[in-house]
Amino acid sequence: MSKNHPSSRKIAFALGGGGSRGALQVGALQSLLEHNIYPDIIVGTSIGGANGAFLALDLSLKNLRYLHQAWKDAMNLQLIEGSPLRIGLRTLMNRFEWRPNRKLIRFYYDHLPRPDLTFGEVTAVDLYMTATDLVTGNLYLFGKDPTERVLDGLVATTAIPPWIRPVTRDHHRFIDGGLVSNVPILSAIEQGATTVIALDLSNPHRLQLSGEGFYPLFVQMMTVIETRQRVLEEQIAAERHIPVYRIPLYIKDEVPIWDNSRALELMETGYELMEAYLRQNLIPMEPEVHHSWLDYFKRRPALLRNKE
Repeated sequence: MSKNHPSSRKIAFALGGGGSRGALQVGALQSLLEHNIYPDIIVGTSIGGANGAFLALDLSLKNLRYLHQAWKDAMNLQLIEGSPLRIGLRTLMNRFEWRPNRKLIRFYYDHLPRPDLTFGEVTAVDLYMTATDLVTGNLYLFGKDPTERVLDGLVATTAIPPWIRPVTRDHHRFIDGGLVSNVPILSAIEQGATTVIALDLSNPHRLQLSGEGFYPLFVQMMTVIETRQRVLEEQIAAERHIPVYRIPLYIKDEVPIWDNSRALELMETGYELMEAYLRQNLIPMEPEVHHSWLDYFKRRPALLRNKE
């Protein structure tokens, strides 16, 4: 349902963070839409926030073509630093890199309809992005204020220290929302979701990474934090009798958060993982209400092209 057509039933897509592994979500989203499973609410963390934003701009299979293009463009760009050694040195010297901020902002500029687009202007779905507020220690939800810019939410939710410095705005200091809620199940429920479909990019195999360097330690630490957060939020959902369908999206081998070169492969894998999940698990849906019958026939050629 759109914001303009309220309903007692609210399906939320909770899109977790995971850097370059976010390409898995793109394939999974395509599968969900092909199965006529559309969200009323989208809440994203980090790369999940970026994926959610591009999906929310035009809630249709056609829009996934733009999302695919964004990932194809990212494959040829070094949006964040790929050298753990340089990252470690900058951290020890108390120097954050400015260029990734500028690179990411330019990337978002190039892939948004316009830079001043506000959350209130996104009408197809209720869109939110998480960020961690270092001043209050709480999770901040971009989108609750409809006058906020989507661009600001994107920059804040993807600010991952030590790669990208925190974003300062008014009396807030934002970094990646994954520090507090990497799979934002609870945020989706608090915004009215009655069913949550969570696309979780956390890879349990990351706990077995070997090595004593900065990156293996960082990965293991974040995996433990992410898993604990997600389990707690699922428990809260169960206590409130909110069904949560968590779809784990990962491949066994590690994909560094900065390496977008495998995006096409990961999109295909994400699609296959979601298809396999839907063959084994029924997600009860009411009849599709996002589009009129005329809209369906307008979209049908795009669906057919997507399946070719």
